[in-house]
Amino acid sequence: MVGWSCSAVVFHTLVLISVARKEPRLPCHLKWVESSEGNPVPYNAVPATVVASGSVKKFIVRGYDGAGRYKVGTLHREERTAYFTIPSQNGTATQLANFDVLINEYDCDLTWVEGNKYAYFIYKLFNTSTIPLGRTSYEGTWYPGAIYSSETLTAAIDNSTELVEASDFQYLISSSAGFQLEIRDFIFEPDIFGGNPTLMGYDEIHNLSNCSITQTLTHTQSITESKTVVMSLTKTSTKTDEFSLNLALYKREETKTETYTWTNETTVKTETEITISVSREVLVPALESVVVCTAIHFIEDFQASYLAKAVYRAKSLSVSEIISELAKDNIRDLSVEKGNVVLNNYDGEFMGSIALNTQFIVSPYDGLEGCKQLVANDNQRKQMKFRQFESKFR
Repeated sequence: MVGWSCSAVVFHTLVLISVARKEPRLPCHLKWVESSEGNPVPYNAVPATVVASGSVKKFIVRGYDGAGRYKVGTLHREERTAYFTIPSQNGTATQLANFDVLINEYDCDLTWVEGNKYAYFIYKLFNTSTIPLGRTSYEGTWYPGAIYSSETLTAAIDNSTELVEASDFQYLISSSAGFQLEIRDFIFEPDIFGGNPTLMGYDEIHNLSNCSITQTLTHTQSITESKTVVMSLTKTSTKTDEFSLNLALYKREETKTETYTWTNETTVKTETEITISVSREVLVPALESVVVCTAIHFIEDFQASYLAKAVYRAKSLSVSEIISELAKDNIRDLSVEKGNVVLNNYDGEFMGSIALNTQFIVSPYDGLEGCKQLVANDNQRKQMKFRQFESKFR
């Protein structure tokens, strides 16, 4: 009698995502976009205020005055007109037809604060400018303006020919919660391999006919996996807000994403029940009998050191800005790969009990190897575990 066997290894990647603390924060860039009178207000324009009636919103714009200098002004949603107070000979306010609207392209966190204790996050008229943006209240309405000194904000008021200089004002603060850290391309020492084959399903097929037959068999089993990943204390920035672990540890057919909370902890522990299903067609020759089984290779209490790549990202920040921020945490030896800031020697520890792969076996009915050997080994292992369990209570 001729026996045959085949094995199937399928692919799986597990991604863990964690949201962490909200402080400390990172600066976040806003953006100026060109616009003109009559155009719709961009959906992500930065508001300066809501008028007392609540019917008209005002947004921050900038434009050139007659001398070719930038001024901060107000854009009205309904009127679609930017007001800049530049005194003219006939005593009227100037309305510019072309201007720049301040937008929040990267969904930065915006707030208005008094005092400059958050100076690092104060938004400027230009990225290279030292002139902050702010707002002041005039007759019950907030107006944006430029802060030309630490004591005075200059604002343009609707339908006025004079600039208002206010000592009572608020700074515009733009920030993000912190870095997004992705840890990927894990290398384990020792490597993950082997695992004990555990019986997942067993069937016998007896073909008593004079022709070949095909049978489809499905074996399914639930497995509880546990994983513990210890993060690097010295290579995780204090400004990290969220992180993801891309663990291509073993091979299975689905991709699974789970979310976890992380504050100041550097250890991520998970326990997940997964259902593994293997379905195959089996061809049985005439007047033959076979046994069919599926084994799942499971490794228990595995422990290893790892090296991985750490990829740091941040809302709106350039590569050079990210590198500069990481240097403040003494994280160096960085490289740039495909526009990302990468630390290549991120290290830590991994512990876990995981399923590695499945093996589908077809063997002769009267054979001593293959499925029957797997059944015998599986029974022996279960008896050993039971004896170990009993010994704990003697």
